[in-house]
Amino acid sequence: MAAMQIRQCLISLTDAQKSSYEGQKTLFFESLRECHLEFQILIELIKPRFPGFMVDITEQSYKEVLSSFKDVFVNNSEKALQSSQTKIKHLIDTLQEVLKQTSTYQLQNDPLEITNEPRSPLIYRVSTLLKSSGDETINQPSDICIFQNWIYFTDTENHVIRAIQGQSHILIAGIPGRSGHKDARADRAEFFYPMGITVDPTNGDLYVSDTFNCCIRKISNGLVTTIAGHPKRRGNRDGIGKLANFDKPCGLCINDSDLYICDTYNNAIRVVHTESLIVSTIIMNGSGDNDGTSNHCKIHYPYDLDYYDGDLYIADSSNHKIKRFSTNYLETLCGSIQGDRDGSSEEAQFCDPWGLKVFNGLIYVCDTWNHKLKVVDMQGNCSTIAGSTQGYHDSGGLSCQFFNPQGIDINEFGIIYVADRTNNSIRTLSRLT
Repeated sequence: MAAMQIRQCLISLTDAQKSSYEGQKTLFFESLRECHLEFQILIELIKPRFPGFMVDITEQSYKEVLSSFKDVFVNNSEKALQSSQTKIKHLIDTLQEVLKQTSTYQLQNDPLEITNEPRSPLIYRVSTLLKSSGDETINQPSDICIFQNWIYFTDTENHVIRAIQGQSHILIAGIPGRSGHKDARADRAEFFYPMGITVDPTNGDLYVSDTFNCCIRKISNGLVTTIAGHPKRRGNRDGIGKLANFDKPCGLCINDSDLYICDTYNNAIRVVHTESLIVSTIIMNGSGDNDGTSNHCKIHYPYDLDYYDGDLYIADSSNHKIKRFSTNYLETLCGSIQGDRDGSSEEAQFCDPWGLKVFNGLIYVCDTWNHKLKVVDMQGNCSTIAGSTQGYHDSGGLSCQFFNPQGIDINEFGIIYVADRTNNSIRTLSRLT
């Protein structure tokens, strides 16, 4: 993988070099931006398994090339061009040495690298798909789901549901800036801080947690209806449709005809049968942190959940844990105390994980208040795949920045989509290893 990334770095370098010589400033800065991104990804690839001095040399060589490129534009002289050429050659030689020493180091220290089960970390490139600007104003997107080539998300503080398809940004339901509760044609319907969203993969119907209305809405064939809960009555009552009560429901997921819901302020997991509209309770024993059977276990502000291979996986946010509900028993899969730490099931630490998605046997977690994305395997081992400190920055996974990532979904090709809430943006992660 490092070899492929080195070749991509060299391509970007060549493009930047050519445009600098020809004086094409727009092309130069675009090439330089791409070049910079490629180098950040390269550094992330070689850091975990490579002697630190070569990482430092590579970074220093690249900084010298950047300085040299800028000098070409400031002093467009033969001397500046020759200096740039010399420093580029030095960087190319450094990259070739990196490649050679990387291969040697892997053979000596990581022999399993050549098997079908590589031990290298998951490396992602993070980019922005949509960010609030001008007329494209989104405000605190909370959750996201994918159906075919449509990317749906809750634009929470605008009280609407939106979608991205290709280059188009589409209003699906609700009236921007108007809160309320109204079942109607999609463009006339009203929501009140909608947070959770999921899609029925069999027909494309959307289900939305209309959080501050304390009810569950359905969007189908251009119509918005309330299928469970009542906007004027919050509570914890089971029943049929609007006779049931919720208290600020958030994340939801669907399996066949069962719609599972994090009834967050009730510290409960509920389920709605989408055909009969019967609402029943799976877990609701008050707030706490107790593993055990459904009648005795306790959770605290569950924010999201997903159904996978017969089990429910729950982001138990205020307990800072990921839990698994299997065969009527709730257990802690990963997490210990509030913090920020990778490691085994008992060592790992989260800070208010609000988003969760299971894909190919791995649990992808929005560690919201650590501003990171983490992955947990079925044994509870946790590692960070993206994010560093609070902020906004696209780059290689461990160098990028989020600001309260909350919603997450993954398409069939493994591309991760994230509702980066406080950055008012939709981000993507494409896997490189």
